[in-house]
Amino acid sequence: MSRPEMTKTLLSAMEVGTLPISDLSASHRQILIDHPVRAIGNQAREMLKRSGASVNSDRESIVAAKMKLTKMTGDLEKGKLVFTKNCASCHVFKDEGKVIGPNLNGMSVHPKSELLIHILDPSRSVEANYRQYTVVTTEGLVINGLLTSESRTTLEIVDAQTKKHMILRENIVELIASSKSVMPEGLEKSIDDQGLIDLLEYLTQPVEYAPLSLDRVANVVTTQGMFHKRDSKVEQLVFSEWSIKHVGKVPFSLIDPQGSEVNNAIMLHGPHGSFAPSLTKSVSVPCNASASQIYFLGGVAGWGAKNPSPRGVCMVVRLHYADGQQEDHR
Repeated sequence: MSRPEMTKTLLSAMEVGTLPISDLSASHRQILIDHPVRAIGNQAREMLKRSGASVNSDRESIVAAKMKLTKMTGDLEKGKLVFTKNCASCHVFKDEGKVIGPNLNGMSVHPKSELLIHILDPSRSVEANYRQYTVVTTEGLVINGLLTSESRTTLEIVDAQTKKHMILRENIVELIASSKSVMPEGLEKSIDDQGLIDLLEYLTQPVEYAPLSLDRVANVVTTQGMFHKRDSKVEQLVFSEWSIKHVGKVPFSLIDPQGSEVNNAIMLHGPHGSFAPSLTKSVSVPCNASASQIYFLGGVAGWGAKNPSPRGVCMVVRLHYADGQQEDHR
């Protein structure tokens, strides 16, 4: 699908029945209907409409119609198979999958209704670093995926097969930033109702440790200097790879900064340096589950004293409980 002429041949084969339209994945359908060559996009939409394989653009109504599935109990083993077939190419859950979209470890703390919205209406609330980009090159190639890094001379796009494409800016004819998520709409065409029930059961099964996502509150990139200079290597926290890290039995899910493009840690306001004084004094992370203990991977200080200071504590962890009570840890 990266070459328009071959894409036209593919569509023609499906028009006459040489290739079954059912072979198209949700990602394939999204690429076709959003194709930068208007004639290809129009042909694809008409073909999908005639075959009954077109995706309903009213995602809110689809979600409402499927919400009853969240009240049903599914099969964990079958749910795992649905995840492997439809989700593991872009998402990590437990020890399976690839890191393109958000890491799904910790999903067990979210209700099934919330997960169903993300699955069926992925563009309802999409973060900037998970939006779809399309690049058209001077050679006529069409490349779709996440924009993972860029410089003054190059762009890097990672496609749905996790293949990285480094493209020189001088070879770009068109760069299209979509408002849609890289996760395609229309998964209900690939996963039937029972499959969705099983998938939701698998993603929300109780686990001993549930990582809480910091994606929405992370405000610094640790692969850059965090206090005085962005290029200072002594002010960085860099891992050789950004997989799940275990401290004893406790797993910590690290955010991949994708070079230096994605915020991957929380840094709070401080009085010193050129950067810390501009930062927030507090962040809030929802837990949405009962817990006996909470573990933190952090506590790194820029100017932390070796001995207690008369100025008092440097951070307060405040727990807000469902019954309205709160508890401070200093």
